[in-house]
Amino acid sequence: MKVFVVLVLALASASAGLLPNVAPVHPRDRVSTQSITGRITNGKDAVAGQFPYQVGLSFSSSASSWWCGGSIIGNKWVLTAAHCTDGAASVTIYYGATVRTRPEFTQIVSASKFRQHENYMALTVRNDISLIQTSSVSFSASVNKINLPAISSRYSTYEGKTAVASGWGLTSDSATAVARDLQYVDLTIISNALCQKTFGSMIVTSRVLCVATPNKSSTCQGDSGGPLALDGVLIGATSFGSADGCESGAPVAFTRITYFRDWIKGISVKSSEPWLYSFEHPKEESPDDDDAIMERRWQLGYENFRLRCEKFETEGNQTAAVRTRIAGGELATRGMFPYQVGLVIQLSGADLVKCGGSLITLQFILTAAHCLTDAIAAKIYTGATVFADVEDSVEELQVTHRDFIIYPDYLGFGGYSDLALIRLPRKVRTSEQVQPIELAGEFMHQNFLVGKVVTLSGWGYLGDSTDKRTRLLQYLDAEVIDQERCICYFLPGLVSHRRHLCTDGSNGRGACNGDSGGPVVYHWSNVSYLIGVTSFGSAEGCEITHTVPRSDIIIHSGWNSANLRNDISLIKIPATSSSSRISAVKLPSIANSYSTFVGDVAVASGWGRTSDAFSRVATNLQYVDLTVIANSKCSQTYGTSVVTASTLCVGTGSSKSTCNGDSGGLLVLKSSNEQIGLTSFGAAAGCEKGYPVAFTRVTSYLDWINTKTGI
Repeated sequence: MKVFVVLVLALASASAGLLPNVAPVHPRDRVSTQSITGRITNGKDAVAGQFPYQVGLSFSSSASSWWCGGSIIGNKWVLTAAHCTDGAASVTIYYGATVRTRPEFTQIVSASKFRQHENYMALTVRNDISLIQTSSVSFSASVNKINLPAISSRYSTYEGKTAVASGWGLTSDSATAVARDLQYVDLTIISNALCQKTFGSMIVTSRVLCVATPNKSSTCQGDSGGPLALDGVLIGATSFGSADGCESGAPVAFTRITYFRDWIKGISVKSSEPWLYSFEHPKEESPDDDDAIMERRWQLGYENFRLRCEKFETEGNQTAAVRTRIAGGELATRGMFPYQVGLVIQLSGADLVKCGGSLITLQFILTAAHCLTDAIAAKIYTGATVFADVEDSVEELQVTHRDFIIYPDYLGFGGYSDLALIRLPRKVRTSEQVQPIELAGEFMHQNFLVGKVVTLSGWGYLGDSTDKRTRLLQYLDAEVIDQERCICYFLPGLVSHRRHLCTDGSNGRGACNGDSGGPVVYHWSNVSYLIGVTSFGSAEGCEITHTVPRSDIIIHSGWNSANLRNDISLIKIPATSSSSRISAVKLPSIANSYSTFVGDVAVASGWGRTSDAFSRVATNLQYVDLTVIANSKCSQTYGTSVVTASTLCVGTGSSKSTCNGDSGGLLVLKSSNEQIGLTSFGAAAGCEKGYPVAFTRVTSYLDWINTKTGI
């Protein structure tokens, strides 16, 4: 279930400056290959023996596997990140490698030898450190330990110093496989205060060390847990970066080793291991009392949050927040939303931002405070259905930052107190297309609105990809959901119990990028009331996705991967509402069961590769017209044991074909829009070789589909 949040009008409160402006994500957890995570982007190739303390860690569990980095800190100890060891059953350690797959030797270590920090908290990336106890290794030029910081460095911030990060992670956001050769990059350490502007003080604490990532040079998937070294001393372990990507320019965070020096020593003592510190043994120092108190308060608060939200766990994980837009809506007609205004906002850096707003008097507009952060001017369009179109608008008005009134308790980021007013230079001209809207009544609080249908409108994206921008005003009706469900959907602290309300974003319907600041309206007794301002949504995107359990996947019992017979499956999904962008395809009638369709033109569609030379699937949905050919012709390529009566083939002239990533996709008869096939197989020689492509013939399985679904 997707959810997005609006700020309830007349209810705004102050917040501690804790919330992240950008969602933090472990390199291990970035979306990339299934088994490998975190990387050095735009780094340099290391030479043999340059980083003898670097190890590669191939973790595995019963469900999956993943790659991380680590550092040798003793003959029997490797240091890495807790988010790497978390959930793992075992790890294979690669020692002395420069080429990732060619180590000097390996060790397999079970989870019983993992010493994960007992207070590791994945949600806030707190205490992200683990030790792995190994069999004793002999040191050499290619395998050696790295020193830990001296006690005198305990309070050093390292700010302004240049450190070296290394690892085998992906080398760019567009790469699909981890690096073959060990990479490294020089990175400048920045202050935690600067890092907190991106991730918030709840995430960036004294346990964290951050670096700047200019020129797209950074750590990423596959680098998790790997070393950050300064003058031959280990000062950090790769922990997290921005969910926006490794080349986004956002800071990258490491676990600060100096903070955990005593914890590391304590683990070694418990394990009866003579410790190989390169510094004098200090007297015990008292912990930072304020920090310890805050840590305990947070742990108690999170435990209460977890217990409160257990009942919603089957509906999806907590998510971070992003700005919002309309997805899955309908086109508005002129005069339908006379209070809606479009805002083109100029930032101090000359960038332009699209937002929405509501006319609440003849001379004031209400919008989101985050729309006006760092803004110096704006153009306002009233009465328009086409965004920023002077001819379509009733008026175009210009204002400067002096006309912006941001709610005084707004922090500059996050969803708390996310309200602002814009004072117009004069009263607007009213007409059927331009009218102010009534503000919400005092009784229109969350409890009253739960289950009620409200209307959102705006010019935001129609979906998650950048090609889904629109200049036409869209709207949709959505249901207000229970506040506790909303609180549990997002990370703790993002949603206020009193200051926000949430709408259901099921079936790909909700606000999206560009709708920020726009109106959320409740219609009561023939009057429209402004009950909210669009504030933020899920970082997972605007369009609905659904994770299907294995029990809801029905594979044909006769499926044979050797000869590709009965290549068909059904997936049971939740009930989905139809719209202009979501509807069920027609299946052929029983009367067509014996039709060969030879010579008919059909349309294949999918997001598969667009060329044999490409390694990634397409961003945009593609389609191609293909002509159905006789099975006798198709069997000349694949043989009669593979091409049977349950197979349908098409010709692929001019290198037009389906390809990797299109499997299971539709083949629809152009004349009737009936699905006659689903993509099954093609030639191993490639997608552009001109060989026929084969589809599972849907008419052969109408009875099977009916038996399983009733359709």
